[in-house]
Amino acid sequence: MNLSIKYWWINVLMLLALTFSALGNIPVKAAPLNILPVFSNAVTVANNSDSGSLTISNSTVSGNSLAQRGVLRPQSAACDIGPSESVFQLTVTINQASTQSDPAQTSPINFTAVFSNDVAGFDGSDVTLAGTANPARAVVTGGPSTYNVAVSGMTGSGTVTAVIAACVANDAAGDQNTASTSTDNTVTYQTARAITFQSVGSQDGWVLESSETSNVGGALSSASTTFNLGDDAAKRQYRGILSFNTGAALPDNAVITGVTLKVKQQAIVGGGNPMSTFQGLMVDVKNGFFGTAALQASDFQAAASQSYGPFNQALVGGWYSINLTSAKAFVNKLGTNSGLTQLRLRFKLDDNNNAIANVLSLYSGDGVAANRPQLVITYSVP
Repeated sequence: MNLSIKYWWINVLMLLALTFSALGNIPVKAAPLNILPVFSNAVTVANNSDSGSLTISNSTVSGNSLAQRGVLRPQSAACDIGPSESVFQLTVTINQASTQSDPAQTSPINFTAVFSNDVAGFDGSDVTLAGTANPARAVVTGGPSTYNVAVSGMTGSGTVTAVIAACVANDAAGDQNTASTSTDNTVTYQTARAITFQSVGSQDGWVLESSETSNVGGALSSASTTFNLGDDAAKRQYRGILSFNTGAALPDNAVITGVTLKVKQQAIVGGGNPMSTFQGLMVDVKNGFFGTAALQASDFQAAASQSYGPFNQALVGGWYSINLTSAKAFVNKLGTNSGLTQLRLRFKLDDNNNAIANVLSLYSGDGVAANRPQLVITYSVP
């Protein structure tokens, strides 16, 4: 046989051997397996004995770096994305969950992973985490095609990114997934900070209604170590004003995530539980101050930015704690309204008509530091 033709024939046989090796064991009903080469042009066979039959059996190619479709793998030879080139490859997407806030101030941060088929073997170790917030853990729940990936362990503010590598899960057909694709798989994480403001004694205190039905302020006190809520024997209502210099340490770009008012009980006059007697506590919030920063009689009826309540709070350790997070938009920062946030406290029921003083006495900003009213602000800075 012509030498060049002979070498060409050997190359054809080697290619066939590699192809059958990649496809796996294929049962052959009769042996040997005859291969008939077809040439595009006429050739001369020098020795007919060179023609004949070739038996091809399955073999192992060492150092296999080719995929079953004869292309270089982007991953190790153990990763197999399917038996053939087809549109039925197993794909996966991962994006931030539809309910996930961005930026986020709380952990975990949730992502949604969606596989094109039901899969098995997918867990938190299969998620690759990255980002400047240094996320540490991923917990996977759900399935069999849609999973929630909850990421936690961030060490500071920054970004959190989640991706899924190729070949970490497989479907019922044995296909393994391709690497994940995403449209939005990064969330900005902001660590929360908390700061406590105490009421300014020179600007807080109580105002007493001028008469039972006047609904305007009369007598007042801004120097007492306590302020009153409830009514007096003449059925006049007490209201308390608290003033917090929130702008002193709250930057204008702060993102407020929580607001809690804490006031400490000093005494109850007239017996009973004033919270129940007067149908709960109301809190009026002023974006700035009620008239002027200093306490004045008109603070009793001055318009508020918003009102919240009633709150029927239980006493815990001598303190009433009121969640005012819904009022966060009215908390003043450094550059607005002189940085002051004022609150007006009153009961829902103006008086109980029993001609007996029923008063809840609370410590004011003129009291000792440990007893003063507190406004606790939780926030983050982008």
